[in-house]
Amino acid sequence: MKIISREEARAKGLKRYFSGKACKWGHCCERYVSNGVCIKCALGISQDIREASIIKCKANSKRLGIPLVSRKQAIAHDFKKYFTGEPCQNGHIAERWVNAWACTECVPIWHSREYQKHKQRYSQSSKIYRENNKAKLIGRRKEYYFKNAERLKKYNREHNARNRDSSREYNKRYYKENSDKIKKHVKEYAKNNPQKIRALNVKRYWKNPKAHLEHIREWRKNNPEKQRANSHRRRSRKTNAKGSHTGDDIIWLLRKQKYKCIYCHKSLRKEYHVDHIIPLVKNGSDDKDNLQILCPSCNCKKGSKDPIKFAQENGLLL
Repeated sequence: MKIISREEARAKGLKRYFSGKACKWGHCCERYVSNGVCIKCALGISQDIREASIIKCKANSKRLGIPLVSRKQAIAHDFKKYFTGEPCQNGHIAERWVNAWACTECVPIWHSREYQKHKQRYSQSSKIYRENNKAKLIGRRKEYYFKNAERLKKYNREHNARNRDSSREYNKRYYKENSDKIKKHVKEYAKNNPQKIRALNVKRYWKNPKAHLEHIREWRKNNPEKQRANSHRRRSRKTNAKGSHTGDDIIWLLRKQKYKCIYCHKSLRKEYHVDHIIPLVKNGSDDKDNLQILCPSCNCKKGSKDPIKFAQENGLLL
């Protein structure tokens, strides 16, 4: 083997040189120009590093409870992930995806960073996709729910128990911001599923009858106009009358009449009756256009009389 100095080898562009002298470990062989280390020492260091790396990988595998699998083995067995035990370039000791070589912890971080960069574009494209695939997404959610119903119910119960106050606060805030949307959805569901609603109400009643009755009494006390509207709706269903009205319609009529009876102009602020101008028994409608607010006395006198005849009897019409 020809003796050549390191400077001469570097000048000639060689990767290795031979000085003829032994290294500090007694190896008399070629050395690398880049660092001056002899070949046998470099091989020994590499082997030591490799052995230490294997020991470390096995320790990581045992600690995480994940078996060591190379990418070739994962491809052969059609696995989606593999685990070498070595840290990735970002220091994560985790499984890696076979198709992308990337570690499973790096991928979510990368997606999050990309989303923050192009947030507006992603939001717009997601919105367009949801609008164009509503039926598909609803079907997918339903399918997932039915497959995992018990697990999801258990998770929701545990989550609500852990975060009772924050859940209530969130629900109140959400209802306040989306009250119209929720009410519309509830009405549509009740209309399309009357038997389910009836069964649910019966179940709720028998669970605690006293509390249920107390709640109804309290609601009637706090919502007299709505209670009157419900009573009229029930009567109109019995007589097959058309139309309907709400408690807000009654309040609107009271304000329109300035809280005074149509016939005697008595104040209606303390008590009043809601009267059908054309009675339900005479095919009158239950719409707000067929309603008037009377004092109890005038309403009892009118009863189911024709409005024109009643007005003539009281000298209001000729």
